[in-house]
Amino acid sequence: MSGDRAALPLDRVLTLAGGRCVPSRSAFGAAIDPSTDTRDLRPGQIYVALRGERFDGHAFVEQARARGAAGAIVAQEAALPPNFPGIVVADTTQAYLACAQAARELYAGQVAAITGSVGKTTTKAFCATLCQAAGLGPVLASPANENNEIGVGHLLLR
Repeated sequence: MSGDRAALPLDRVLTLAGGRCVPSRSAFGAAIDPSTDTRDLRPGQIYVALRGERFDGHAFVEQARARGAAGAIVAQEAALPPNFPGIVVADTTQAYLACAQAARELYAGQVAAITGSVGKTTTKAFCATLCQAAGLGPVLASPANENNEIGVGHLLLR
């Protein structure tokens, strides 16, 4: 796991994501550390093969394996290279959000959510600066304008 972030309990992630382990549950440890980008994946992490409008992360599963991933979360078992453990789910984006939910459940601090149509990024930066200046402890805020579900997931899982 990276830094001082708590490990994500695999059983909780499996429950939230509705996944099944391939070849078996014993192929994984008690906790996982997910990553969605093979370019900055660290050895031992679990690669999550997200799909977007212009990409399919399943095309990078072999690259994740070569970079030392301990396994992958995929939508099709066929996307897994031979002898490479995986967690097969119906929807990898929902599985990633389940990982973020499991991480959020481990966080005991206060949370402020900012919503609206215009000005969220500026308001978020302003509030984070105020909280830090007031000495309210560690402050987490999504970088740049990563204010959607995936961006918040990245924040919770870094």
